[in-house]
Amino acid sequence: MSIQEHFTGQGIGKKLLTEFLKWAEAEEGLEKVSLEVYASNKRAISLYDKFGFLEDARVEKLRKEADGSYVDDVHMSYFPKKLTVSNRQN
Repeated sequence: MSIQEHFTGQGIGKKLLTEFLKWAEAEEGLEKVSLEVYASNKRAISLYDKFGFLEDARVEKLRKEADGSYVDDVHMSYFPKKLTVSNRQN
């Protein structure tokens, strides 16, 4: 999911994620929703956290920026059937 910069801050991402997770929770047999997000995208990570996504892993220095700095990639997951952390199987 991606929201163009001039549309951010309008709740579009929240609405899209809400509808997607409603679908995921109703979908029989769907156990896990996974995503990847750049660690520099604090706004998206905050949204995913609020919806209950958990960080599974982090790939360090995945992308090199024009200024020579690096950005990590964060792997996150959500369990629509409300499994507890102790029940999670990666």
